[in-house]
Amino acid sequence: MTVQKASPLNVNVPIVAQHVRRLPGCYLVSGSAQEVNADADRLITVSMADDQTVVEAAGDEGNWVALYTGGTAHDLDTPGMTVSLIAPLSAAGIPIFVASTASADLVLVPLQALQAAKSSLIAAGHIFHDRTDNGSLDEDH
Repeated sequence: MTVQKASPLNVNVPIVAQHVRRLPGCYLVSGSAQEVNADADRLITVSMADDQTVVEAAGDEGNWVALYTGGTAHDLDTPGMTVSLIAPLSAAGIPIFVASTASADLVLVPLQALQAAKSSLIAAGHIFHDRTDNGSLDEDH
């Protein structure tokens, strides 16, 4: 029996422009197989039947940055919100970790890929808010 590989799926995804804000600091993403710091400043905990992932603030030791879409809140019925963020990042070859709430998405990207992620999101039509050196929000689009 010969197993054939499926050809790559070429999907045209309409992008829903969103306000994307980088949260301050850097984060560590730890799976249940790794030791989890019980005293850490947790951003999120995702639990499934057989796995748990924790995202915790890690200061200069973190290797992920968090991008949040809370400025473009949406209902659960609104299609295309999450894929509008991850499609341009995926097309750029950027690894992601995603967690969603009922009204917003949190996308983590590796710190070393932040500039590429920012460029990809802006090129896709999103408005990117980042903190400047003086702490004020800077808007790029």
